[in-house]
Amino acid sequence: MWHTGRCRDGSRSASRPSREGGYTFIDSLLQLTIFSMFCLFSLAFLTWAGQTAGKMTDDTAVEWELFRRELMPYLRGIDDIRVHAGGEGVSVGKSGTITDIERHGEVIRKRVDREGHEQMLTGVGRARFFMEGNRQLVLIAKFSNGTERRTTHTLVFKEDGE
Repeated sequence: MWHTGRCRDGSRSASRPSREGGYTFIDSLLQLTIFSMFCLFSLAFLTWAGQTAGKMTDDTAVEWELFRRELMPYLRGIDDIRVHAGGEGVSVGKSGTITDIERHGEVIRKRVDREGHEQMLTGVGRARFFMEGNRQLVLIAKFSNGTERRTTHTLVFKEDGE
């Protein structure tokens, strides 16, 4: 409990020294510096978040990854593989069936035994299949929006044990 005493003007108050020094120029500079740093960090974060969101919402990235996953099983346990002239497609022989995976128009499609077709990837402007060595198939696809993607798959032949 504080002792009370008489002030100079005669009123009663706590006899504690006052800390009211007012708002100083140094206080305002410190607060302005902190606010400026907060604005800079916020701007940097928002710029980064915008760029990341643009990359993550790219439809071709999602479709490309799904295509790569769909392509993998066709390249395991194969008997034979042949790249079409011009590299626009590939024929995979597996268990007596021939599966063609080729670009037709703006679509990479799959055909089994030269019948029908099933779309695997859309919006492809150019596609190029080629072999790297005798165990790797490389596909480079350029989408209509200008994005270029590349994938390399290791081929597993039946004679390798599968």
